[in-house]
Amino acid sequence: MDMDSQPNSPRQVSDLWLEDGSLVIKAGHLLLKIHRSTLVAQPPVFADMLSFPPSQDQEFLYGCPFVELPDDPESVEVFLRAITLLDFFLPPPAAADYHVVAGVLRMAHKYDCSILRSRALRHLSTRFTTTLVDFTHRNYISKPLFRGYEGLQDKAYTLDCVSLFYEVDALWCLPVLYHTLTSWIPGFMTYIINGIEFKSQHYGMTPDQQITLLAGREYRRQDIVASMSAYSSVHQNVREMAVKSLAESFLQHLSSSLLIKRRTLG
Repeated sequence: MDMDSQPNSPRQVSDLWLEDGSLVIKAGHLLLKIHRSTLVAQPPVFADMLSFPPSQDQEFLYGCPFVELPDDPESVEVFLRAITLLDFFLPPPAAADYHVVAGVLRMAHKYDCSILRSRALRHLSTRFTTTLVDFTHRNYISKPLFRGYEGLQDKAYTLDCVSLFYEVDALWCLPVLYHTLTSWIPGFMTYIINGIEFKSQHYGMTPDQQITLLAGREYRRQDIVASMSAYSSVHQNVREMAVKSLAESFLQHLSSSLLIKRRTLG
């Protein structure tokens, strides 16, 4: 089947539309034309998909074999950029926007591209620390969670992280993420329960994720009340030690809750 003459063709991505490309990929409203060998050399899933010889039923578009992916178009675009453009998605300390990291991570996890998955997780590790030393030296309340994003956009992407971390099994990022979510003032409960609408897309949490978050928040509230009573009249440096202890306690409570949930879910 030749689709070259079909009307209302999706938009071609200019720098991912190679004149000498040998494979056309469609994802939603996007069309990309790349070298088949580039994709075959990457995730084994793609290699298996493209290993079969062309058949009479093979669809062609612009004179090339045609593959349609069911994934989010923006995720497909950044993933293929990361594969084909060497300087597009460099490892840390190079900076990377959240939508790029999230898109690459989702696709790399789904299609078993271990190198790009590892690189995306390294980018997340620079923001979602797993050590108390790093945690106590960062301000997770007053600063946007992601570089270049402010206000509602930052909050929408922060909520998106919850589903992302569960989707790609990066649960070690959740304690700091949940701490960030419980530090939103004002509007914490509204955002957690109702989610956020941003650019015609809904960002939110599942009921199980909400329960885990609110349980950790309650543990933290109880610890703060107890700490204020115990340390209200002590020296400043002792109070600072108490704050560090609270932070560590909060991370431990959330980590324990997540571990129990994982064991329960099997």
